[in-house]
Amino acid sequence: MPPRVAFAIGRAVGSSVVRNRLRRQLRVILAAADLPPGSLLVGVRPAGAGRSFHELTSDVEALVRQLAKAAES
Repeated sequence: MPPRVAFAIGRAVGSSVVRNRLRRQLRVILAAADLPPGSLLVGVRPAGAGRSFHELTSDVEALVRQLAKAAES
């Protein structure tokens, strides 16, 4: 079963333009990531709006590594 990803990006993060841009960027990053099967909820805090694409990629890669470790346990 492929992973299913949902996003929780509240209004505190920014305008709808900012939230949609973040969602699109995260979709691209997660499509390239090796995600474990299952359902995942990705939440973004207001500080995430100021992150560059490179910083978001690094953050997501670190989270994916943590998920992989947790899945092994």
